[in-house]
Amino acid sequence: VVKGEDDINLLKDGDEVGVFTGNEVRGSGKAIYIPALNAHMVFITMYANTEGEVLNLRYYDSATAQVLPLVEKFNFKANSIIGQADEPQLLHLSDLTSSIEVENDHALGIYPNPFSSTLHIRHTVNKAQEVKVKMLDVLGNEVDQRTFQAKAGKNTWEWKPTEGLSGGAYMILLESESGVASQKVLYLR
Repeated sequence: VVKGEDDINLLKDGDEVGVFTGNEVRGSGKAIYIPALNAHMVFITMYANTEGEVLNLRYYDSATAQVLPLVEKFNFKANSIIGQADEPQLLHLSDLTSSIEVENDHALGIYPNPFSSTLHIRHTVNKAQEVKVKMLDVLGNEVDQRTFQAKAGKNTWEWKPTEGLSGGAYMILLESESGVASQKVLYLR
């Protein structure tokens, strides 16, 4: 992830890049330090429902807890490879001044992680509003959805997985007037 004409890599530990169609997560990857290159990189598997579907990218800056739009967009093509470790695809921060609001660590908490029976979701909002909570599998398919009425301040909800849900990695996605936040979770069955 670069900004400006100098193409200086902004990635650092804790940063992430997500791939979206609207607010649906279609892939994400955390920054990984590659000693041989003396740089952080992100490796992502992207997926879509149809060939040609437009995928947008967003950069999560862990230092500021902001999600910022990236300029690049990709039309999904099955089994294609974009960039390589020795020739990475540069992703540029948008010149837009606004960020996509994401709650910071104090505003969103999902625990325990990993979980085996009940997941607790802690979410803080500055005014009462409806919050949609979705659970997505690793392919981005929605496996469960709940809607909660949040009051101003801290809210905590319990989430029990649907019967028959397989163990594995999932993405919890929260959508509200305040923005979108997501976190990976591991369900141990």
